[in-house]
Amino acid sequence: MASTTLRDPNFLIIGAARCANGWLRYNLSQHPEVFLPAVPLDYFASGVPPFDGPPFGDARRRVGTSRRWYRLQLIDAEDRPLVGEASAGYLAQVNRPGSVAAAIDAALPGVKLIALVRSPVERLYSAFARAVQTGHLPVGTDLVELIEAGGPAVERLDLIGGGDYALSLHPYLTRFGERLLVVRVDDLLADPAATYDAVLAHLGATPGFRPDGLERVRFASRANGLVPPLDVATRRHLYRRYRRGVEDLEALLGWDLSAWDPGPDLVSPASS
Repeated sequence: MASTTLRDPNFLIIGAARCANGWLRYNLSQHPEVFLPAVPLDYFASGVPPFDGPPFGDARRRVGTSRRWYRLQLIDAEDRPLVGEASAGYLAQVNRPGSVAAAIDAALPGVKLIALVRSPVERLYSAFARAVQTGHLPVGTDLVELIEAGGPAVERLDLIGGGDYALSLHPYLTRFGERLLVVRVDDLLADPAATYDAVLAHLGATPGFRPDGLERVRFASRANGLVPPLDVATRRHLYRRYRRGVEDLEALLGWDLSAWDPGPDLVSPASS
């Protein structure tokens, strides 16, 4: 008979937002040893002002605050050995990742974590397009002008902060060490099966399982013509804000992220 004992998760997908968290959540949930709820829970980041939209998708609803509420969201796991949740807000700068990491460490001893990162400019563009799609930014908003002006919308939507991966990941790496697996979306797109296998190995799941549709890697939403595509000049201009942070991430993880660099910003898009 299946157990109905309330349980804590033993792994978390922590983000970053707009980095294929939904793809990983869906495909992991197909594994017979794994359970994840269908929506983010955001239990450890419940202080975020509620709004339904980017950068956290459907996670911005009223969130329970009691440990019992949290465990009840996982009750359908029954006897599956690997129980997790995926909440991209756990890496968001607006949630203070250091505080979130401390709360997770205190509540879930031994928990394993998975983070996903992609080119910060691509992540920024995806978050911007999502904000326009959902009405949190008006159609016709110029991305470069928005970022240059700053203001509350840039912070509230975590447009810039969401790509400061070194800053967000550092407190997690300090606390969790090898219990944190960082996945590069570039690798996921190049070889979804190998990425999936690496995640299974990290969690201790039985290897070899292949979900239907594993190779169909897609993000939650597209621009759908509401925002113009990024040209090379704009990519280079936006990357200026991330270059130092990417260098810090390379040092933190021992990675070569030169493929993210679109080249020197020779002419500002605003003046071209």
